[in-house]
Amino acid sequence: MKRTNSQNRRLYGLFGRLGIDEDTRKAMVLNVTRGRTEHTSEMTVDEAKTLIEILSAELRRAKKTQYEEANRLRRKVFKLFYELGWIDSAMTNEEKRAIISNWIIQRTKTGKKDLNQLKTDELNAVIRQLRAIKRNYEEKKRQREQEVEKIMWAKSGQAVKIEGPFALLPTGQVICLN
Repeated sequence: MKRTNSQNRRLYGLFGRLGIDEDTRKAMVLNVTRGRTEHTSEMTVDEAKTLIEILSAELRRAKKTQYEEANRLRRKVFKLFYELGWIDSAMTNEEKRAIISNWIIQRTKTGKKDLNQLKTDELNAVIRQLRAIKRNYEEKKRQREQEVEKIMWAKSGQAVKIEGPFALLPTGQVICLN
């Protein structure tokens, strides 16, 4: 007996969700039917059932992998928030999630989504944004430290003149402060 309309809808739904192209689909049908046909319309009920089970298992595996990847990226978001000093270990998990989710909703282009609702591409965009913020903070911190160092040189009397990144010492020697 040929496959049912219900099985046909299920097969093509799974092919679409998994992004399986026509050549791969034909090869899979040929394999399941043991070389008898490459057309789903010529499959038996049992052959269609077997292929549906194979595709369903593949879809579950793909979803699990996607879920694990999203969790890995969420951990990166937490790590960057810790490194930026926006959350700390004294906070409860609920407080941390609230701070992160509020920041994501207010400061990113992901829409009004909570941290756990973000897909992997959206999480990657959030991580890129947080890394850029961290780089900017580090650069500003480095510039402030250089300014303090210049002031300390000037106050110590060791530098006669400071011009940009250069200092002129009493000995006539010019040194670069960067």
